[in-house]
Amino acid sequence: MSDFRAQQIAIVETYLDAGLLQHKPENVLFAENCTRWEMGYATGSGAAQLRELLKDPAYEGNEAIENRRWLVEGDEVDCFYDLRIAGLPEPLKIATRFTIENKLISRIEIYVCAGELQQIIMDQVKALSEGL
Repeated sequence: MSDFRAQQIAIVETYLDAGLLQHKPENVLFAENCTRWEMGYATGSGAAQLRELLKDPAYEGNEAIENRRWLVEGDEVDCFYDLRIAGLPEPLKIATRFTIENKLISRIEIYVCAGELQQIIMDQVKALSEGL
């Protein structure tokens, strides 16, 4: 693995590991003007707001991220993974594109495939975007 590719992946892993699993959003390498989009809805803007959102108790059910697959093309890093959540029999299938600028995450685009839970996920994302 090239040094550049490994560096880009390591930056993204701060979001996946510190943000989603370890509940330490202060360790995520966000750009101050970072934006997050989920399923086409804006769900966060700015490092401070994104860190605050990652403190939400809803993330405490995240148990593991498995089967990470990477596509790194310059400043765009795509990660495809399975997110295990407490109480769900099957993991959510997630595809996320991260844009990296100056070694910081400047944009996150998340798409979730949740099978029978898809509508519930969409409703939650829409409600979050309307509440911001």
